[in-house]
Amino acid sequence: MTRKPQSTGTVRMPRPLILIVDDNLPNLQVIGQMLENEGFDIALANSGEQACKMVSSVLPGLVLLDIMMPGMNGYEVCDILRDNPDTREIPVIFLTAKTQPDDILSGFRHGGVDYIVKPFQSAELLARVHTHVELRRSRQKLKELIAAKDRFFSILSHDLKSAISGIITLVEATLSDLDNNSTENLTEDLTTVAKSGRHLYRLLQNLLDWATVQSGAMPCLPITISVSELTTVVLDLFQGHTAAKQITIVDETGPDQTVFADYDMILTVLRNLVSNAIKFSRPGGLITLSSNRNGNSVYISVSDNGVGIRPEDLSKLFQVDTNFSTPGTAKEKGTGLGLVLCRELLLKNGGDIRVESILDESTTFTFHLPKAEVEK
Repeated sequence: MTRKPQSTGTVRMPRPLILIVDDNLPNLQVIGQMLENEGFDIALANSGEQACKMVSSVLPGLVLLDIMMPGMNGYEVCDILRDNPDTREIPVIFLTAKTQPDDILSGFRHGGVDYIVKPFQSAELLARVHTHVELRRSRQKLKELIAAKDRFFSILSHDLKSAISGIITLVEATLSDLDNNSTENLTEDLTTVAKSGRHLYRLLQNLLDWATVQSGAMPCLPITISVSELTTVVLDLFQGHTAAKQITIVDETGPDQTVFADYDMILTVLRNLVSNAIKFSRPGGLITLSSNRNGNSVYISVSDNGVGIRPEDLSKLFQVDTNFSTPGTAKEKGTGLGLVLCRELLLKNGGDIRVESILDESTTFTFHLPKAEVEK
């Protein structure tokens, strides 16, 4: 594996869609062109009714809203946005020719975050748009951090406590009846202790990795990684687990396929996905690892023929604030943190992950990473 220097290019954050609502066509055209030149995606509506229909299908990141329009005025549109849980947090900047304090205060009472007086100055409009785009991005990031903190303390207070308590209880029960225990019973008890210890270790490992990612203290050092070498390492880690559940793992990853990513991060991703596949496979089940190249990416899949996932639960798997977890086929416990960690690590490496599942039949997690350039 050859280490390559990390890219120093600036990552450009995606711009949100901005909805411009004004019954004056020249205003729509001027503002729209101005924002397009700034790199924003735009949508145009020439009435309040049209704006409400558009928002019901595509959520904008910011609304520039004229107040005085025939039919539904800007205040009424803003009231509708604020009454809808899906749209109430979209910032609305009013476009108005009214400059009296009562008119401006009325806009704020209806839920506007700012106002721009017509005829507007281009520099002022752009400055206010950029300000509120960044403010919303900061608020969203803050919500994610709060959710992450809540999840972190929930795991500390509940899952870790329960895991440690269970091990202590089992060890104490075994010790108290040591003289009466047969070798068979003692072996069974110790096997259960070891199983609980492995669960606790995996939980701690994921928790520490996730906390490190959240703190920004985990540097991403991409190198050229052979996919087949990576899968070999991971499969060796789980030999005992697969033997215990009589699970067969077939490795169909291509021997000539390489990715450019941080080795430890991707090892953590693959380790979590294989662990989940074992957890939700029935005894005697089959797990398949595969990979293929498509354009500038390599796609790696972990498939099992286990219990599957309910359609309504698929969207919860990668969300830090859902606290979603289900026991495995052998009552294995988890926190759901592993998949959240996987996605965050993949995003840091220029990749992402998706899942496909049929309840009671199969589940496939597929993640992609940048392919490594062939060195000459």
